[in-house]
Amino acid sequence: MANQENAAAKVETVFAAVARGDASDTDTLLALGDAIVPAVSGYLSSADENVRTQAVALLAALGSEPAAKALLPTLADSSDAIRERAARGILAEVMKTGKLAGLDSAVAKGLAAGEPGAAALLLGAFSEQSRGPLGQAVGSTRLVKLADGSRPVTAGLAAQVALSSIGDSSAGTALEKTIAGDDIDELIFLLDVLPLIDKPTLIHSLAAQTLDDERHVAGGVPAGAEPARRVADRAVDALVARLNLKVSFDPNEAGRYTAAQIAEVRKAVSASIPH
Repeated sequence: MANQENAAAKVETVFAAVARGDASDTDTLLALGDAIVPAVSGYLSSADENVRTQAVALLAALGSEPAAKALLPTLADSSDAIRERAARGILAEVMKTGKLAGLDSAVAKGLAAGEPGAAALLLGAFSEQSRGPLGQAVGSTRLVKLADGSRPVTAGLAAQVALSSIGDSSAGTALEKTIAGDDIDELIFLLDVLPLIDKPTLIHSLAAQTLDDERHVAGGVPAGAEPARRVADRAVDALVARLNLKVSFDPNEAGRYTAAQIAEVRKAVSASIPH
């Protein structure tokens, strides 16, 4: 209790500065962990959009279940940017845990609050109540990003991933076509959200399409440095993590894999899930 009271006092001091336009000390609160969640949550309903933004960013940065749960009401915030920031924080948590109490109804409310971004749509994978809004979004060509540094994809693709995850067979068929279409931005997006893809046929298709792909992608080595990472390298990282593959090498998200290592992953994928 004393620890939480101490945390609350520090949160109050920091957010008093935030209200004056100074957010320089918000990151110092992260060292206090989940003890700050109750106090920070109180600022999610502030009339000051900047205060709400800082509160959401702080909770998302904690990366914990209590923080993600506190963010749920913010999925229906009046600000598009705040809704998406909250959605990204929650999505990062549920992609690890697969569940969060209260998520279903909170996602449905969030999707009804305005034009949803990629993370908000993907959260529909955990919300049976969101089938309707997701179905409406399937045909959307509006561009969305999974993260600020990501390449954009259509909102329709994010909606298809969510719908397929909750059992929509037509969405799964659409994803098969997307994978076969070989668009590099769409393939990288699907690799990034692989924890949300359950159908073995889709995972096999994505593995087959990407593990031989030599096209260069951003990330890993410094910009302009050689050898640049390839789609195949991103595929190895995603598949090893998603399927918990036992391989003879340590994954390296900053480097490239050898042909033998990629072949090992291809064989492990084939053996780990049914065709």
